[in-house]
Amino acid sequence: RVHGGNFVLLMADTDLVEGKLFIGGLSWDTTDEKLREHFAQFGELSDVVVMFDKFSGHPRGFGFVTYVDAEIAKKVVKDPHVLDGRQVDVKLAIPRGQQISDARPASPPPVVSEATLKTKKVFVGGLHTTVDEDEFRRYFEKFGAVNDAVIMKDRENSRSRGFGFITFESEETVEKVLKSAHKIADKQVEVKKAQPKQRTTSGAYEYEAERTYSASRSETYGTSRGIFSLSLLLCYIHCLLCNTT
Repeated sequence: RVHGGNFVLLMADTDLVEGKLFIGGLSWDTTDEKLREHFAQFGELSDVVVMFDKFSGHPRGFGFVTYVDAEIAKKVVKDPHVLDGRQVDVKLAIPRGQQISDARPASPPPVVSEATLKTKKVFVGGLHTTVDEDEFRRYFEKFGAVNDAVIMKDRENSRSRGFGFITFESEETVEKVLKSAHKIADKQVEVKKAQPKQRTTSGAYEYEAERTYSASRSETYGTSRGIFSLSLLLCYIHCLLCNTT
């Protein structure tokens, strides 16, 4: 849950430490050392950690840094940060459940229509699996400066999941992009504004478009797999009948 102008983030899996920052949107190539090297530019650090999945051993896409001087942390969140070629999300971290004097009871986030939502980030679905991030970035750079381009990949085999996100430097570029149809690698793609919902238990933002698109793909895959299994069963029965006659 975000409070106070997007500069405070309630974290479920962190202890209360003055000067602690949540760093989201990390590349899988980002290590503790790289994280420390970047944020040590602004002040002395007492702790740095990139979070990993305890079952698969893969990075979870976020981590934490802690400054000795808490005032430095408050300054760091005010500026954009790019690490390993990706713009990362930097917020002050405090544990869930800590009392905030002016906090109100939790309530569902207000519904914001895509037409009125102001954002620099777009969701792109229906990507061909051969499209890499360089081609992905080059296509959208025709419309304006791009801060970040990422194609979501399967953690097990690193294959493209068929969708990704583009972050532009300005909200105006997003509005311009949405006025046109788009085709990448001779395949029509779906482009819409990326609206963050509640954070997932892994500590990363879940985007509404990503959740809907993933669910749709899973449902389609499940249906196709069921049809395929049924076809095999029918063929097997047919073979048995032929052998008995």
